Amino acid sequence: MKKSMLATIVAGGIVVLTYAAHSYASSDYFTYKIYGYYDSAGSQVGTYYQPCFGRMGKITGEKTSVKRLIESGTCR
Repeated sequence: MKKSMLATIVAGGIVVLTYAAHSYASSDYFTYKIYGYYDSAGSQVGTYYQPCFGRMGKITGEKTSVKRLIESGTCR
């Protein structure tokens, strides 16, 4: 009885740790990103700032259909 209970607890712990690691790795909670918006001539006409911790992003300039990642990093 004790061995099966221990095996169940260990298996449950592994599932919890695996889920937590996957959630941490797949979330953008600790990363920020800066995107540039470009016109048909290739000039940057706008910028989108995506901050960390679920805060609202901010667009400056013009938003176009061409968006490229300029910078990405980790918040501390």
